[in-house]
Amino acid sequence: MIFNLISIFGFVIFGLLNWGLKNFKYSDKVIRIFSIFLFVFKSIYFIVQNIKGNLSIPVEISTISYFMLPIILTFKIYKLYNVASFFGIASGLGFFLFYSVAGFTVSNSLTLIDYILSVLFHGYLFTAGLQIMFKYKFENKPHLIWITMLSIISWAMAFYDFQTRGITFVYYIIKPSYLCVSSIMPINFLIILVFYAAIITLFYFFVKLFFKLNNKLHNKNKDEGKKKNNRAKNNRNNKLIFDIYIDKKTSRRYFLLVFFLPKIIDKMGKVFIYKREYASIYYKIINIKMSVLFFILKISFMIYVRLLSFN
Repeated sequence: MIFNLISIFGFVIFGLLNWGLKNFKYSDKVIRIFSIFLFVFKSIYFIVQNIKGNLSIPVEISTISYFMLPIILTFKIYKLYNVASFFGIASGLGFFLFYSVAGFTVSNSLTLIDYILSVLFHGYLFTAGLQIMFKYKFENKPHLIWITMLSIISWAMAFYDFQTRGITFVYYIIKPSYLCVSSIMPINFLIILVFYAAIITLFYFFVKLFFKLNNKLHNKNKDEGKKKNNRAKNNRNNKLIFDIYIDKKTSRRYFLLVFFLPKIIDKMGKVFIYKREYASIYYKIINIKMSVLFFILKISFMIYVRLLSFN
């Protein structure tokens, strides 16, 4: 039961972490640093195990993702970001969902420390996959995900029996002998055929849903960006004479020129200039001031012309 609770707690923590990293400017760098750490850690682990004489080959989807994601992210292989994101989310989410419900099934085969490390590593995969999805809009190339999945399955089929291991997720895909429940072999064959048809259909659905969510997410962000730009343009519609706008760069200079009160305007600027909601107030102030200024100049020019006419 403790493993179930750890899984639920880990899922909540990494969910909150993803929400916090979503708008964090340097989230890419943070994910990349952890990617390098995980790659080095797992590489050392497998090398040490094989040096000791314990043949250890990564065949599980999530275990292969430990190497695949860091390579793609570290070397910035943008064309494969959709692959990294998909398998990161699938591995992490699948782990948390399964062990939140059935964590008690591994209580005898894993130590608490090993299980906590698994939670952290799968949390990394989940976080990295989501952050890539949040930051990048993918090209609609599902065939890259299909090719990667077929490559992982082929690798697992080739090397699964080289090492004595417990039952893993990939076992249920590449070794469907557990479905042979009948003494009549044609029936068993049909059951396995239906099983693989269902697996392929579900995988097709999840891949399609993955690209659809990514496209919807970035179209929504694009629409929000357009709305912000439109609001900014509307705020600039109140033009000053000579098309001088109130913005961060020109406002302070223009105030210094027009109002001739540098110290006061500087203090006001620190409070108001960088707050967009007060821009309209400054438009009105400057328009009034410029109107008065040009009215005085106009009267002065008329008086000057009259004086010249008398001469």
